[in-house]
Amino acid sequence: LAEIKSILQRALKRRMPEKRAGTVGVAGGAILGEIAAAVTIVEFSDYQCPFCRRYSLTVFPIPKREYIDTGKARDVFREFPLISIHQQAE
Repeated sequence: LAEIKSILQRALKRRMPEKRAGTVGVAGGAILGEIAAAVTIVEFSDYQCPFCRRYSLTVFPIPKREYIDTGKARDVFREFPLISIHQQAE
């Protein structure tokens, strides 16, 4: 068992991407919530994507109610049309 565990751990280490930090601009995005909120959630969405629609109807109301409406966070919406599969997304 120890040998199998060791093999699996080595395989996982090879597949794990290294952590990277980056910056995402929010200029030009629609902002919902307090401008001075401590946390900014940047949402990339495609208007024609059925999964984006499902997120906006079922998942997004939760952080909106608990964080955005209470002033703890703001949401910045950025359009990200996947025109290769959603020709009308723009």
